[in-house]
Amino acid sequence: MTQILCDSSPAAIVAAIEHNLVEHFSSFSRIPGARFCDSPEITWVMTGIPRPVLNGVWRTDFASVELDAKIENALGIFKVPQVPMRWVCGPSTRPKDLGQRLERNGLVHVSDWTGMAVDLHTLPKVVPVAPEVAVEEAEDMGGLEKWLRAYRASANVQEAVSRAFFGLFADTGLGPGSPVRHWVGSLKSQPLARTSLVLAAGVAGIHWVATAPEARRRGIASVLVLEALRAARLEGFRFGVLHSSAMAIGVYRQLGFKEYCTHNVFVWQKEDSVEQGA
Repeated sequence: MTQILCDSSPAAIVAAIEHNLVEHFSSFSRIPGARFCDSPEITWVMTGIPRPVLNGVWRTDFASVELDAKIENALGIFKVPQVPMRWVCGPSTRPKDLGQRLERNGLVHVSDWTGMAVDLHTLPKVVPVAPEVAVEEAEDMGGLEKWLRAYRASANVQEAVSRAFFGLFADTGLGPGSPVRHWVGSLKSQPLARTSLVLAAGVAGIHWVATAPEARRRGIASVLVLEALRAARLEGFRFGVLHSSAMAIGVYRQLGFKEYCTHNVFVWQKEDSVEQGA
């Protein structure tokens, strides 16, 4: 069981936001055939599945010597087999100009994630949600399949990606007591929204929040996140964390989240790839 974070200082919260992200994506190393490195200077995972979200560099702490060679060597892990990848630069990333160096090496700055956190004791009791919305936790294989149906409904997902998620999450465990838990939101019995709770780095991390276009503006995402955070609170966690797109920040503020830091996301993919990130 991870040691629960009780330190509310900004520095501690920022570190937990960053470490929760790294720990979750490091778990992709358990996908069959994956390669993984977690050294003092870098953490990366390469599953070989051609989707940037499943391959990438999640932590970088390069000393100032031979920087270009280190970047080139890390990129070669993905470029040689031509596997699309992400490189995420966070608050602790060194060097501080790594993003500019990545762009010079052919990566594209595709988005910025806002790291946010909330004290779980300040969560709202209820959030507005349409009456036809149903929310449930995926506690067995049937529930996990519903989660994946919602995932496919809200994203352009390859079959290989879906299989990888199913195998990884099924292996991790489902329901209360698991370090990763999942919730599904259904509209008129159709699973169209989902989120996951990752208990790592001492905090409750919210990941994989998305809603299919036909089910948006009904409060589904808010109620899913609230249910997940309540479950974490019952397990004794003090803080919830997540990474938000610019579009979703207002939704999370309504749940009590506050902004703490920014992660810059860069993507590399071969020129003829149709993938645009994930």
